[in-house]
Amino acid sequence: MGDGLQYAMVPGIVPPRSYGNYVVNAFRFLGLCVILSAACIIPASAQTPAATVIAHLAPGTTRAELQAGLAPGIRVTGWLPQIRAAVLRLPPGSSTGSIRHPKIRTIEQDALIHPAASGPDPLLPQQYGLANVQASAAWAVSTGVGTIVAVIDSGIQLDHPDLASQLWVNPGEIPGNGIDDEGDGYIDDVHGWHFYHDANGNPQNDGDLSDGLGHGTHVSGIVGAARNNAEGGAGIAPDTRLMIMRIFGTPDVPYDANGYESDVAIAILYAVEHGANVISMSLGGNTDVHALHDAIIFAVAHGVVVVAAAGNNVPAVVYPARYPEVIAVGATDSSDQPAFFSTGGLQLALSAPGVSILSTSKNPPPPNYPADVCPGSLMPPSTGYYGLCSGTSMSTPFVSGAAALIKSVHPDYTPACIRVVLEKSADDIAPAGFDLATGWGQLNASRALQLASQGGCYTRLFPLVPGATAGS
Repeated sequence: MGDGLQYAMVPGIVPPRSYGNYVVNAFRFLGLCVILSAACIIPASAQTPAATVIAHLAPGTTRAELQAGLAPGIRVTGWLPQIRAAVLRLPPGSSTGSIRHPKIRTIEQDALIHPAASGPDPLLPQQYGLANVQASAAWAVSTGVGTIVAVIDSGIQLDHPDLASQLWVNPGEIPGNGIDDEGDGYIDDVHGWHFYHDANGNPQNDGDLSDGLGHGTHVSGIVGAARNNAEGGAGIAPDTRLMIMRIFGTPDVPYDANGYESDVAIAILYAVEHGANVISMSLGGNTDVHALHDAIIFAVAHGVVVVAAAGNNVPAVVYPARYPEVIAVGATDSSDQPAFFSTGGLQLALSAPGVSILSTSKNPPPPNYPADVCPGSLMPPSTGYYGLCSGTSMSTPFVSGAAALIKSVHPDYTPACIRVVLEKSADDIAPAGFDLATGWGQLNASRALQLASQGGCYTRLFPLVPGATAGS
């Protein structure tokens, strides 16, 4: 960049251009940059907290064994046994050189992450994104029944009238009894979990899923807001269930959207262990943390589709969308053209609507919420609030929901198969074939389901569905 600064992991919400009356100035408040734009730059020193590191362990290492062998003051605050890793909190002033343990193979720095933005539904006609991806035709085949989408984000407004009925319910947990009924280490994880830990490495680890940013509420509505409930609009997969993985803390002054990649990794492992079919991540950044990649590999190996935002206003597709196992999503506008802010590249799988997307919003907006980016009370038809947001954060949940539609009617389809179906069925809106701006084109949910029903999951390398043959 020439300025001695690095890009931070930032939200998929975009700003620095005007859409109608929603004019965003990304530089008005530097403290808002994490939610305003992926082009926002912050010092590298603010991105990697020295207090928290990730240790990769030898096979068979137990948490007690690891803790017992660490120097005084070093605490194990996160445990990822599926990928043989642990999160360690170092005392103030310590360095990684103070970590000595025969079971630790490698150590890497943790990194900051930020969010990337009955009867007919009265706002459905204003949801151009659903029309552009042929959602109505897709609903004749699948509405996502029987699937679970894990939304890794800032939480959700639990009592929103278009979302309250859509939440995943943990069948092994008794709400509000203060007991870990499943014995999995999470007390009252009824609809998901709050994985955030602060800059000092102190884990939040509770069941508080309230949305401190508003970002997660908007994203969740795009995936799975209720349909035909005479309220607001609808999600692309209105009968899927939303597993809420909150990895951001409560905002403060200035507006705070910080989270950590280790928290995302733990959230992914939780989602896999608790039956998610799709993981949706409207977040991203430029830091490659191996533990996060390992968690994604684990998820895909266990049949979970992983979808993430490609990024906004940055020169290259961000992590985790950059990983080859992830379906990276770009953004298009209402005219089916690439959005000006959408990051392109070889890793891009496909695109979906991401400009001025109408969806559920938090009511009231959180403290210090950048209302000029995502108005929190734009259209309140009754008690639910709805607003417009732009960014690859908004395009990502369209694809996540479409993956759930396919998984609902083809539960045996692998993540690689579903990716092939989504890419092959996309509307080729740019130069013929793959292009750097839109990937394989814009999502077409109806055509994806048609192709899936024809067994369209064969690639040049190998069949991805049991019984598939060349040319199927």
